[in-house]
Amino acid sequence: MSIANRMANLRLTLTMLGRANVALGCRAALIAVLFLGCSSREGVRLALSEQPLTLRQPALYPETIEYDPKTDRFLLGSFREGAIYRVDSDGGVTRLVDDPRLCSVLGIAVDAERGQLWAVNADLGASTRPSAAGPKHLAAVGIYDL
Repeated sequence: MSIANRMANLRLTLTMLGRANVALGCRAALIAVLFLGCSSREGVRLALSEQPLTLRQPALYPETIEYDPKTDRFLLGSFREGAIYRVDSDGGVTRLVDDPRLCSVLGIAVDAERGQLWAVNADLGASTRPSAAGPKHLAAVGIYDL
């Protein structure tokens, strides 16, 4: 069972306010991800790509990258813009998720079996899209349909 499938089974959703609770929530989410990721018996094989994929999007600083096997596309989460993008095979970038609740996307995971995308979101005060509560008062996990 893949990490994304195990995460989907958890149905983890965090939304906490307050500095101490945000830090605690982030630590709990990180521990859950590490536990699920480290418990996998599947091996990871690294290989060099024949062709590099060059993105054609100015000022895009992806924090995280994920592969969607159903569409054969890469997905990128933007820390700065609070958005999730789909990259086509020639490097074109289109916005996949434009949720006003996203501030900084810190991580994404594709659950291909269920057709869902999981996104870890927080307001750390460095985004172009701050939360209404202000910096360090938001930590959440969102689930989106692909």
